[in-house]
Amino acid sequence: MDNIEHRERVEALQHDFLWQDAMFREMEYRKEKTNSEIEKRIEWHENELKKVRIEREEKVNYGIWYAAELKQRLEIMERVQQKQKTEFEKIKKNGDVVIAENVNLERAIARKKDELRFAKRETEEINRKRIDVAN
Repeated sequence: MDNIEHRERVEALQHDFLWQDAMFREMEYRKEKTNSEIEKRIEWHENELKKVRIEREEKVNYGIWYAAELKQRLEIMERVQQKQKTEFEKIKKNGDVVIAENVNLERAIARKKDELRFAKRETEEINRKRIDVAN
């Protein structure tokens, strides 16, 4: 019986050893799997961070480009506005001259009309006198 008990005890210990060995291997497998998952996640996060940085840099670069474009457009608009202002001043100056000339011409036309009316009246009076003399 001693032998049987000893054998049973050895078998039980072997069974426990195999079970613990299997558990150890399972734990090692899970540890490796967890470590690889952690590494994958770290790589994924690093890749995501790279993507986010690249996207942010692209947005910043686009913002810089857009600001430069707006600045250039503003400069062009200011030059156009300045050019329009100088042209408007020239037109206004020329317009004032034209208006003054028009006023002078209108006065001259009014004088000529008055002279024409006066001459027409004199002609009518002369014609009446001739008619009266002829009758």
